Amino acid sequence: MKVLIGILAHQLQSEVLRRVHTQDWDDPDGYHVLTLWGGDMQPWENRFQAITRKYQRLQRLFLAGGYDALLTVEQDVYIPPDTLTRLGRLIQDGADVAYGLYVWRYMGWHYWNAHPKLELHGADFHYWSLAHAPGEARRLWGQLVGVAGLGFGCTLLPRHTLARIGLRQATLTSCCDTALALDCQAEGLVQVCDTGVVCGHQLDDGRLIWPDPETEELYRIEET
Repeated sequence: MKVLIGILAHQLQSEVLRRVHTQDWDDPDGYHVLTLWGGDMQPWENRFQAITRKYQRLQRLFLAGGYDALLTVEQDVYIPPDTLTRLGRLIQDGADVAYGLYVWRYMGWHYWNAHPKLELHGADFHYWSLAHAPGEARRLWGQLVGVAGLGFGCTLLPRHTLARIGLRQATLTSCCDTALALDCQAEGLVQVCDTGVVCGHQLDDGRLIWPDPETEELYRIEET
């Protein structure tokens, strides 16, 4: 399976790149890394539109490049060395989207990105993170969980999914990862999160937040 790892970045930590370039991936087709640099925003865009435009470019480059799968990694997400191996296995077993596990970094909203429920009602999203049920989250730690999305922090997308689903925005204040999750639901595609692919997410102050079922909050924060 020939994989493209795509990163959108205007600031990129060396440790993020090191982890991307040192994946335990012994597939003979290997993988390539593409970083799309720049924080450019057109006068008519908000930041969500600018991000979507760049992901649309990444989708076009991926489809034109003859790759079998695209791994999206956000510039502030620290992926484990077996990310490609574990998520690649999910794709080979029939998943249409495979997610790693991380914690949203927004203050007051430190939930796991594993969302068994994600719906759009008008301009409002109704969501339910696995972290909203701590007992269930701890029971499913390290296992595969069927989800309704969400996020491009650490996400493996096979060619057939990106050839079928165009990246777009669901609302003007959301990114294309949300729309992809909704569109996959509408198309009956299978989305799975491997909660054993545990990723760190960098906070604004430089510290890392990690999923952790041993804590009351289901996350821990570490100094880098």
